[in-house]
This record gives sequence, C-alpha cells and structure tokens, in this order.
Amino acid sequence: MSELRREDRVRYRDLVALLRRHAREVGAGAVLLLAGTGAGLVQPWVTMRIIDAVAGRHAIAGLVALLIVVFVAQALFETCGDFLVSRTSERVVFDLRARVVERLLRVRMPALDRMRIGDLTSRLGADTSAMREHAVTSVVQLGISVVSAITALAAMVWLSPFMTVVTLVTIATAGLLVAVALAGIRTASESAQTGVGELAADTERALSSLRTVRANSAEDREAARLTAKAAEALHSGVRAARMEAIIRPASSAAVNGSFLALLLIGGIRVAGDRMEVGELVGFLLYATFLATPLAGAISLLGSIQKGMGAFQRVAEALRVAVEDDTGTEDPAPLTGLGKVVHDGRRRPATVELRTLTFSYESSRRALDEVSFTVPGGEQVALVGRSGSGKSTVLSLIERFYEPDGGVILLDGHDVSRLHLPPYRRRIAFVEQGAPILHGSVRENLTYAHPHATQRQVERAVELAGFEDVLARLDGGMDAQVGEHGQSLSGGERQRLAIARALLTEPDLLLLDEPTSNLDPISEAAVLRTLRELRGRCTVLVAAHRYSTIRDVDSVVVLDGGRVEAIGTHDELMASSEYYRELAKDTITASA
Repeated sequence: MSELRREDRVRYRDLVALLRRHAREVGAGAVLLLAGTGAGLVQPWVTMRIIDAVAGRHAIAGLVALLIVVFVAQALFETCGDFLVSRTSERVVFDLRARVVERLLRVRMPALDRMRIGDLTSRLGADTSAMREHAVTSVVQLGISVVSAITALAAMVWLSPFMTVVTLVTIATAGLLVAVALAGIRTASESAQTGVGELAADTERALSSLRTVRANSAEDREAARLTAKAAEALHSGVRAARMEAIIRPASSAAVNGSFLALLLIGGIRVAGDRMEVGELVGFLLYATFLATPLAGAISLLGSIQKGMGAFQRVAEALRVAVEDDTGTEDPAPLTGLGKVVHDGRRRPATVELRTLTFSYESSRRALDEVSFTVPGGEQVALVGRSGSGKSTVLSLIERFYEPDGGVILLDGHDVSRLHLPPYRRRIAFVEQGAPILHGSVRENLTYAHPHATQRQVERAVELAGFEDVLARLDGGMDAQVGEHGQSLSGGERQRLAIARALLTEPDLLLLDEPTSNLDPISEAAVLRTLRELRGRCTVLVAAHRYSTIRDVDSVVVLDGGRVEAIGTHDELMASSEYYRELAKDTITASA
C-alpha cells in the first residue's frame, strides 16, 4: 500500500464511529458496567458506616447485609456488561471483515497489481483481530474507567479536598512519563503490524511457488528472507514493548505512591483529631477506586494505541480503489444479447474496437490505436509475439481495465456505458493458465452458473471434451482438485476452465491461449469444441498454435501493440511477411 497522507490517518473519532453502528448494544453493556461501578462505589460508604456503627456500638446487621447485596450486584452487573461489550466487539470486527472482503473483491485491477495478496490477507485476519483485542473493547472500558475515576474523585473531594490534591499531584507526576510512552506506542505497533503483513505476504509467495523454490534449491534463501521479515516485526514489537514497559511501573508508582502518601497524611490527621477513622478508611477505599480505573485507563490507552495501528492498516484496505460501475444503460437495449430469433437461438454478439489505446502503469504503451471487428457468430484469432497486446485486448473487453482512449462496442453499444454485472454475465473468459479454485470439480464447473441443470452440465462437459477426465477421477464430479487445481494436469485444468465457461452459454467467448497446455488429444477436443461453437457464440481467441489459427474466420495480427494486418489465414500467408514468420515459428514450435 502506498503511504497515506497525514490527513488520511485514522483518528479516535473514526473508532467511535464504528461503535456507533452498534449503539444499542454498546449502550446496554455500558449501562450494566456503570451499574456495577456504582455498586462498587457504594461499598466504601457502607464500610465507613459499619466502622462508625461499631465505634458507636450500634447494630450493623443491616449494613453488612447491604454490603453483601451491593457486592453481589456489582459482580452480576459487570459479568453481564463484559459479555455484552465483548459480543459487540466481535460483531464490530465481523462488520469490518465483511466490508474489507466486499472491498477487496471489487478492487480495480490496476490497484490490485500493486498489492501483495499475503499482506491483504493479514489485514483481513491479523489486523482485525488486533482491533478486537486492543481497540473496540478497550474504548468502552476506557469510558467506564473515566466515569468511575470521576465519581471516585468527587467522593474524595467531599471527604477531604486537601488529601485529594495530594493524590492528584502524585498521579500527575507519573502521568508525564505515561504521556511520553503513549506517543510512541501507536507508531511502533503500526510498524509491527506492517512487518507481520509483509511476513505473511512473503510466506504466501514462497508457499504458492514451493515447487519452484525446491527445484532451484532456494529453501535457505527463502528461509533467510522470511526470517529477516520476522526480525523486522520483532524489532518493532520490542519498541512497542519498551514503551509499554514504561507505562506499567509508572502506573504502579502512581497507585502505590499516592496510597502511601495518603496513609501517612491521613494517619497524622486522625492522630490530630482532624479526621475520623471511618472517614480515613472511606477515603482510602475511594482512592483505591480512583487508582484502579486510572491504572486501567492508562493500560487501556496503550492498548488502544496498538489497536489504532491495526485500524490504520484496515482503513487502508477499506480505501483501495474499486471498480466503478459508471454504466447508465441496462442490458435491455442490447438487442444482440438474449434476443430470440426465428431459429430459437440467441444471436451472438458483435464486438468492435475503435482506435483503442492503453498503457499499464509505469510501462510503455501496450495498445496503440487498435481497431478491428469480430462479427456476431464468427471466430477471430489474435496472434503476435509475446507482449504484442493479445491478452490486454481480452482484459479490456472484459473491462478488467479501462482504455486510455478509443471505445469498445458490443452490438453498437459503448461498453463503458453498460452496467458491469449484466454485461459480464453474457461474456465468458478463459484465462491463460486456467486458474482453478480449491474445491470439487462440480464447484469449479458450476462456479458461474450455480443453478445449472444436470443436462446443461453434461452438455458443457461434452463440448469441452472433459468426459474422459471425469471418468479417470476418483469421485467424478465430487473429486477434490486441490489448491489451485494441483491434483489436475495443466491440460485437465484447461479443459475444466473451458467447460466452466461454456456452461453459461455466453454470447461472447474470450479464450487466452486455450491450447497452450494441452496434449494432442486434448487439443483436438478443444478444437472440436470450437468448431461446434461456430455460429452459436462469438469467439475471440488469443493464440500461438497454428492448429488454433488455421480454422478461424479471420486473424488479427498484433505487433508491439499495433494492428499489423487483418485477414484470413490464407490471405495473410500471401500478403504479410510478418505473419508468415509467425506461422513458420508456430509450426516449428508445434512440431
């Protein structure tokens, strides 16, 4: 993530705003905790009355019973209040995680290209958990501690203003050290959380490419890299611990020092008949009720600072740029999409690119005024050397990226003016490498069409030539494919991805190197599929292999992001020297 500007940093009011969404539950928990605090504050007064009653030889049974009642009430109120606050903190974190998931699944591709998946996963998991532990609950507890301290302080002023001033002076002295420490905890904690995120990202990098790591004997190098990241997190964590280490003794000094000073001064006042013993006991108990929430508040402030460091990282994830569905037109005007013609079938879509230009961030221009048309129902191949712009064209049609200039038309409609979800539902895209998700074959196959009928599934499997693969798998459609489909071969993954695309019966099918990982038998099955699709849907295929190119209706030749030539295979063999070189290289590579 890029460094945020100072005005973008989260503030305490942002944390309070999170709690405001759960105001009813937070309020109920706070009321119960305050009731428990009130019951606790009554105890010193009752104790003082008991001592006075004993000194005056009065009955104390009623006062003792009252002390027991308020003691039990305090325990009950605080137990119920703590549960409500803890449950609310869990729900706040759930809401945050849901928002982060929603945001990340809609992040703009250019933004995602700059991010690391492991770091994003850490923000969703570790950082939100840190917020639950150090921020959400701590804010409520801090509020209770402040109210308790103010109430106890008021009672102390009522009993002895002079001794109250002594208490505050002692606490303020220790408070100076605490203020210095608190200033550094958030920065150190944020650095520690960032270090953990980088460690997670590098771990994901190594484990997702573990075969490559081992094949290149790079285990020691990767271990050193991960250990270095862990050391960075350790360094930041130690800095935060150093700050916290200042807070704990400072808090203890404030509590113990003030108590000793009060005991000494109070004893002198009692000896001089300027204070009753009961008053001294009551004051000391109220001082304890002041010191305990104050010490707790100091600790909670440190915890909140750590939580704010985690909140900062979560907030950054919530601010990533997402796809902006700027479309103003519904799919209804698209007469080519879903329209039933006289033979009972949908009319395939026509795609037109007009002077399309595009550049990836910090790189040369990937496309330079690219123009061509894919007529409805026809099959067009994009050919060119690696880096010529073939995959970029498909990504722009799918609207993973927006062009810098030019326009893409679908049945004459500017796709930038169409609502994204219905637009994409009529397009199927088989990516290069055919990514497969962890789960079963059935879950992968029906991913875009979860409610497909058995007949539709069987038809897609047949069209993709995937039947023989299913027959070999133990469990058939319910067989588990493993992480990234590792239990399938490259060709099997390719055919499963094609079957998944065909299940949606798209009007436009985009294929990125569909036969690149296939053996001759699987390749023949895919080519048979393409022949059967002729006239049923429009197909735009980025291809290298001669076998894929020779059967299409026309070929668009790209070179360095520009259209070099357009025509049928035979026409280009006769007219384009560049295409002849490509075809020669392709045939040689396929041999």
